Amino acid sequence: MLLLQLFWLGTYPYHLDLCSVASRSWVDVVDFLPHGLDNPRWKLEFLQVAGHFLFYLLPHGAFVVSHEFGYALSARDWTMAKDILSGSTNPELYYFNANGTIPRGCLEIYLAYLQGGRPAMEAEFATGRQQLHRKAQAHPEDASLLSALAVIDAALGRKPEAIQEAKRAVEMLPVSEDAVDGPYPVYNLPAVYSMVNEPDLAFQQLAISVKTPGGATYGTLKLDPCWDPLRKDPPFDKLLAELVPRD
Repeated sequence: MLLLQLFWLGTYPYHLDLCSVASRSWVDVVDFLPHGLDNPRWKLEFLQVAGHFLFYLLPHGAFVVSHEFGYALSARDWTMAKDILSGSTNPELYYFNANGTIPRGCLEIYLAYLQGGRPAMEAEFATGRQQLHRKAQAHPEDASLLSALAVIDAALGRKPEAIQEAKRAVEMLPVSEDAVDGPYPVYNLPAVYSMVNEPDLAFQQLAISVKTPGGATYGTLKLDPCWDPLRKDPPFDKLLAELVPRD
């Protein structure tokens, strides 16, 4: 009964002809579920049900597909994540805290990195990176696209470019000027440092992100695979302990 009630709560905005808001409502619902923090697979299954519903309502359902992908990564279910991407007809999806969509090929690059290290700049991966690079160049004011490009370059082992892009994105969109979107590049900067084997710099920036409203939290540190390179370092456990939610 609870599942059914939550599902229809998510559909309510649809009846107001707000389909994109409906997809966001489902995501908000699962993020506030009891024990949701420790059950990314449950979230994934819930969103898949919602996604099937949205398939008949939305032209693409990119927002729900993107979150299905994200929850699959949180569950470390690489097969499911790959199936979600290969089964999607959306040329672009949401991820890396970007304000808009990024080429689906970039998520394939990121997934390949998570599965086993640095993906080679093969034709398919090179195309995805080039598409995002061109989009970032076409929208030089969009710090979130540059920040997303930094994560992709980090996944590809393009260390100097990744660090430069990630730092530039933070400079372009300071939290003091944009408290809503500003925390996103601040989150991605330590992620990039983590991915390019700069743990000291990663922890320095992560300490800033966890103190920034809208930045890294206990839940994201616990589940986001971008932090996996840091998990064996003692400062990571210390940081988690400091962030444990308390009654």
